[in-house]
Amino acid sequence: MYTDIEQVFTEALPKRFRAIQSATDKAVFQFKITDSKDWVVTVDNGNLDIKEGTHDNPQCTLRVGVQALLDIVNGKESIQLAFMTGKLQIEGDLPYAIKLAHYFPAD
Repeated sequence: MYTDIEQVFTEALPKRFRAIQSATDKAVFQFKITDSKDWVVTVDNGNLDIKEGTHDNPQCTLRVGVQALLDIVNGKESIQLAFMTGKLQIEGDLPYAIKLAHYFPAD
């Protein structure tokens, strides 16, 4: 069970990353976390890079609160439900947001 945002980006996402799912993709995801740090997740032909900060031109920006993201990562709430209830907002190319579930499947 992940209890803080840093664990999500330093432990959960690297652990769940499926390089084969992203072998031919390039994408930059900006995570804007309410009341926390921002993170940039870059997928590049099967490689993953995660760092704290912002990116000037991401394909997709996800705005989410700390608790909502922890609930998603811990399997308490689906990405779809979080999006439909407004806990997760997506800006940019929606198809990239959909690919996130393929790159980082739940345990």
